[in-house]
Amino acid sequence: MPYLESFTLVQLKYFMAVAEHKSMTVASGALHLSQSTLSASILKLEKQLDVTLFIRDARKGLKLTNEGELLLHESYKLFAQVRTLHDKILEQSGSEYGELNIGCFSSFAPRYMPLLVKSFSREFPHLRINIIEGTLEELFGYLSERKCDLVICYDPGDNAEYEKILIKSNTPKILVSENHQHALKEKADLADFIDDPMIMLDIPHSRDYFQRILSAVGSQPRIGFTTNNYETLRSLVAHNLGYAITTQDATSDQLSYDDRKLRYLDIRQSLPPINMVFLKLRVLPLPKRVYIFIQHALTLLQERDLSS
Repeated sequence: MPYLESFTLVQLKYFMAVAEHKSMTVASGALHLSQSTLSASILKLEKQLDVTLFIRDARKGLKLTNEGELLLHESYKLFAQVRTLHDKILEQSGSEYGELNIGCFSSFAPRYMPLLVKSFSREFPHLRINIIEGTLEELFGYLSERKCDLVICYDPGDNAEYEKILIKSNTPKILVSENHQHALKEKADLADFIDDPMIMLDIPHSRDYFQRILSAVGSQPRIGFTTNNYETLRSLVAHNLGYAITTQDATSDQLSYDDRKLRYLDIRQSLPPINMVFLKLRVLPLPKRVYIFIQHALTLLQERDLSS
């Protein structure tokens, strides 16, 4: 009977890539395969399962059938189980080998991940870190799909699905150009910027946080520009096109991409801090190497804050 014929993890890996990219051409490029090889593998898998996994949509590319959706969901679970098995074998042997898939909020990644990867790789050269960047919503999806062992992000609030480990708390600051009229102040009042355009980081959760804290102190900023890229925000500020409120710490980021100077000002009003956390699925046990990374990162970032 067709459904009894065996298929391989490699076939499932190819299927998952096609489902993710919604295109044989793009998936074959990502897998470094010829398109004909990939198509043949998918056709064989459909024959072995006696189902159709994809339908073609002229506008959206390849679309999963109901059977394809089920296979994709179960494939993620299967690969998570395979990885857990591999982890247990490595831990049983006492080996510190393997990979860590670390998701990171996109605006955090340039600031923290190079430092963490360099330091961790020096101390644990046989453990490889794969960095996966994304928005909060994307990172939640990566956790659910087991694409990430762990993510570094803002605290998303209470959610029974996730377990949080606090990394640090950041207090909001005002970011201005060195040429701004208030640039030489150590502290500034939000009312000082009532006539200035604000440059808003337009990312879900980040945007909501900034709007919430500004409303709490009765401030209604005039939005001049919005961007979903933190470095673009910094460059717009550096060109004195407005000010921004940021929760990124200011230990070193004093220059924009085009080498213009920036100033971080403390805010006179008392605003709630925002927490930076590690996030993991509560139901998924983590391998020892992930806890090694967590401890290393906590120690490194705390020492960095103390030294600055």
